[in-house]
Amino acid sequence: MLDLVALARHYIPISIAWQSKPTENLWDMKTIEAVGSIHEPRSERVEQIHRWLQSYHVLQSFTGETEKKIAEEVIDYADQRKRTDLEMKQDLILQEFKELESRIQRVVPRNKSGNQRKVTSLVSKAIWCCYPTDIPIYDNYAEHALQVICRLSNITITRNTANLGGEYARFLEAWFRVYREIEPAIDPDVLKIYPYKIRVLDSLLWYLGQPKFDVTEME
Repeated sequence: MLDLVALARHYIPISIAWQSKPTENLWDMKTIEAVGSIHEPRSERVEQIHRWLQSYHVLQSFTGETEKKIAEEVIDYADQRKRTDLEMKQDLILQEFKELESRIQRVVPRNKSGNQRKVTSLVSKAIWCCYPTDIPIYDNYAEHALQVICRLSNITITRNTANLGGEYARFLEAWFRVYREIEPAIDPDVLKIYPYKIRVLDSLLWYLGQPKFDVTEME
């Protein structure tokens, strides 16, 4: 069975060095500040989150008009939210995620089949800017790495979560189970570079989920 603590101690420094750049951290901080600055001009805040989401390539399939509507929904959600801290509680995270997901899906055109588009990655990134100490970020690389880690660690997700809670709920359950295992391996010095502890596992998963990464190294 996979030793998650040993895995984390080995790969966290590598993943942080591979991903973290001072300019990116500053860009993140500027965006988080803009999202939370309710007394600043709304247009400037919308533009900042719009550009930040573009930099993460989660708006590529939308028109410029739809992109702006999405950014406006994020700012409206941020201004109207009832909580400023989710205390890393999965039920609260999922509740707020679904609220923003619903808002964004209202302004996103349906696909050619008439179904709502999947916006899981987009919503997780947008809502992270509202709760940067609480929200695990979803993308395909992270999902792939998490699946492999769970398989090698004999971690199973409950059927109710998988069937009823949707894609992000399933991801959350797996993410938090892995996080609880690897948290003791997070060196406090890492947080001097990566200020949000929750992003350390995000970084690790992004690194391990890259197509060029050899998963046999984890066994």
